[in-house]
Amino acid sequence: MEHEAVAEAGVIGIPDPVDGEVVKAFVALKTEWEPSEVLRLDIIGFARGASARPWRRGNWTSTSLPKIRGFMHVCIGDQAVAAGVLVTLEPEDAVVATNREHGHALLRGVAAGAILAEMYGFEQGCCRGRSGSMHLFDAATRFFGGNAIVAGGLPLAIGLALADKMAGRSRVTACFFGEGAVEEATRRAVAAVRAGAGPHFLELRTYRFRAHSMIDPVRYREKAEVAQGLERDPIDLLRAALEAAGELPERMWADLQASVDTEVQAAVDFAEAGTAQPVENLTRHVYTERDVTEQERS
Repeated sequence: MEHEAVAEAGVIGIPDPVDGEVVKAFVALKTEWEPSEVLRLDIIGFARGASARPWRRGNWTSTSLPKIRGFMHVCIGDQAVAAGVLVTLEPEDAVVATNREHGHALLRGVAAGAILAEMYGFEQGCCRGRSGSMHLFDAATRFFGGNAIVAGGLPLAIGLALADKMAGRSRVTACFFGEGAVEEATRRAVAAVRAGAGPHFLELRTYRFRAHSMIDPVRYREKAEVAQGLERDPIDLLRAALEAAGELPERMWADLQASVDTEVQAAVDFAEAGTAQPVENLTRHVYTERDVTEQERS
């Protein structure tokens, strides 16, 4: 990863994109840099924000889009919200997202290959091909799904938060809903929630670059409006600010793009090699497959 403070980065272990086997990552800093919480979050945010970009650029769509069944609602234009919020959360916190949850899932740590295989409807997907584009779920990263109903995730988020409160756990549940300075505002809200100040509501204004869904002809807004929205692309604005400050050399940007393109191509290759769910398994995972104890019954 070509961050100015990073000398070396890598992972230990082989991930299982379905069962969510844990893979440990490591980062070695250059000798002139001192480790700090601020630097840790900056490196995480830098890498995560870039990882959602190719899904926005659509350099995978010519191969993958015809194979995705049902509706697909992309999160193009909303990546800054997911990146700014999720970088403030801990692994034990919970995330409930919208029907445009692909970027949220990626930034939460769900494997890109498992996401795309899920959108293909293959059993190698994060939900074994049962969720499609709008209901991604991954227990290992405590990503409790997208939701096709606007604000439909609120009851689920309340239940998750209530369970943590009743168990005395200092956890946060982040719930995204709706159609569509983020990090600092979220950090203050998260700190307040952990301190016992109760639920916080953040209004994060974005502009959806693409149509409502991939089959929407977009006849309800002018091209000039879309062009104006594109001028406020959060990724481009961040890149320009970093370049102006001398913190993002051209070589660093090119290397970052190349590494992310490689990651996305690997996801496409993983999904392309996937297999359809056997017909005899279609009724599985509807109810629990383990024995329920008498105590649980009561």
